[in-house]
Formats: sequence, C-alpha cells, structure tokens
Amino acid sequence: MLRLAISQMIAERAGQNFSLLILDEVFGSLDEARRFNVVELLRGLQDRFEQVILITHIEPVRDGLDRVINVGYDADRGCSVVTESEGDAIGISADVEPIADERPSRLRPDVAEETIESTAGAGA
Repeated sequence: MLRLAISQMIAERAGQNFSLLILDEVFGSLDEARRFNVVELLRGLQDRFEQVILITHIEPVRDGLDRVINVGYDADRGCSVVTESEGDAIGISADVEPIADERPSRLRPDVAEETIESTAGAGA
C-alpha cells in the first residue's frame, strides 16, 4: 500500500490520472482467506481506478472476479492465444499467421498458461 500511495502522489504532482493498477502474482504466498480479503480490498479501490488488472496462475481467485481472460501459448502455431473464461477466442483472426521472430522466446516452457484477471467494473 505504501508503494501505491507513493505512485499516486507522484502521478498527482505530475498532473496525470492514476486510473490503472496492474498487479502481478500477488496471491502466491497467501492462504485462501487472505486471497479473498485482497480481492475485496481491490474492489474497494474501484472509485480510484478505472481498471484493476491481476495477473495470476491461481485458479480459485477467478471466482471473485468480474472478468477473466486467459493467455496461453499454442506451440503448433507459434503464437499466443487469448480466450475469455467461456473458452471463446477473442481478438484473433483465424487467418492471421504468426510472425517469425529471431529473438529467443521469453516464455517459460514449464508454464503453459498465464491468466490475466480484472476486477474492474464496466471499464474492464
């Protein structure tokens, strides 16, 4: 929370909106009750942020969120596939070919899927 307060102070002094909060893997060391409490605390920040995005691999957290978007890697096509929790592909055209990239992959081979979750309301 201290980092959040400092970031907000810096944004205000710079005359910038502080409307997006992105948290990456904040639930890993927490038990189920504390995870629930964190989600509830983040819901309380909706009046300060237009969007709150959570990145996590922890499945039970999904139940308390407004929208869940999955990002997985399709090894056959050599690209990422984005789906909503219902399983329908979003934002991907069937005729799009993956772009050949000379750079080494930054994806960890032991992680098949990352989940990006949002607790924001209608703006998410």
